[in-house]
Amino acid sequence: MVDGEYVDLLSVPPSIRNSLLGKDFSMIFQYPEESFNQSLTVGRQIAEAVEVNKRAENGETYSNIDLLKDIVTPGAQYISEESYDRAVELLKLVDIPDYTERADEYPHQFSGGMLQRAMIAQAIACDPEFLVADEPTTGLDVTIQAGVINLLKNLQNELDLTVLLITHNLGVVSRLGDRTAVMYAGEFFEVGPTHKVLNSPENPYTKGLLNSLPDLTNSNKHIEPIPGNVPSLLDSEMGLGCSFADRCPAATDECTGSPPPTRAVNGDSSHRVTCLHAGDRDTKVPISIETNPTREEPRQDTNSKNIANND
Repeated sequence: MVDGEYVDLLSVPPSIRNSLLGKDFSMIFQYPEESFNQSLTVGRQIAEAVEVNKRAENGETYSNIDLLKDIVTPGAQYISEESYDRAVELLKLVDIPDYTERADEYPHQFSGGMLQRAMIAQAIACDPEFLVADEPTTGLDVTIQAGVINLLKNLQNELDLTVLLITHNLGVVSRLGDRTAVMYAGEFFEVGPTHKVLNSPENPYTKGLLNSLPDLTNSNKHIEPIPGNVPSLLDSEMGLGCSFADRCPAATDECTGSPPPTRAVNGDSSHRVTCLHAGDRDTKVPISIETNPTREEPRQDTNSKNIANND
């Protein structure tokens, strides 16, 4: 957002878009063990991110020739002591135990949970405003997952971060998300405040996801998996109508003839659904995932708690 106006980043020149990466936008990758260089210490890799941002802000450049000079010059260092000290501070910020000693260790010496925390430290090294978290709890046990989620929530509040969470885990969504966008075959099917999407779903696909979860409060509840398979995402094989139609229990012949409309839900434009048979029939609105100007109060409803506990 620039001067209160939403800007389509795909419409700006690549040079401007690239200048925002790392500095204003950063990312937590799904598999930290594959994202870190196994031959360099964790502290050095985080310090490099700090150093790159500092030099970029000062208008400095660093070419391959500069790299060769540093290699052959005795005592030359690309990373300053200040940047390395900041890397150690970041490891402390993400609750790495013995952070000073850990900074000198290599990625293979970290557990999965600690390496994910180190990845978060690297992601926030340049003080971004927007953080993309791609499946940040994948492969972690439930206890470690809870710690990572709490860490992200705390960092979000302390650093005033906007976090875009990409996940299949609805428990993580219920605990971390203010707004939720449910996607299927690359399209938004339902967007709205998280407690409304999870507690009052409108799209049959959203309902199917929630019905696929076990209910810890009712052991006799029957789990209803979504039948069928995800369609081909090739443009040449995608139909004109709803991509979920062949798996949807509410589908009719009309669903395959034209793209489904996007409508408000119960007169609430902040909750939108893309479906021919859902939402307010007399309204059509563009679907988007813009954030609310104010954060919502923490959700205390029972259903959200159940979902969070299910995973």
